[in-house]
Amino acid sequence: MSVTAFHQTRICAKRAKMKTLALVLVFCAFFSLSDSACFFQRLKPGEKYCVDGYDNSKHPIGSTWTNGACIRCICSPGQMECCYK
Repeated sequence: MSVTAFHQTRICAKRAKMKTLALVLVFCAFFSLSDSACFFQRLKPGEKYCVDGYDNSKHPIGSTWTNGACIRCICSPGQMECCYK
């Protein structure tokens, strides 16, 4: 049984799709890992606000915001968590 030019073309196209898919998956993995830097700040007992270090704005406990530096913060009881977008 011989392989026709049509079948060779289809095989090459499938290999190209697989390589492209593999490259996209690798890129997505590296991209998501590169933007995952977060930092935490403990709140003093009794504090009712988190203070954003970027612009010194106050945010009540339970709130979420994104500041001017594209850092997303969550103010929880006891701590503030901020992550780079």
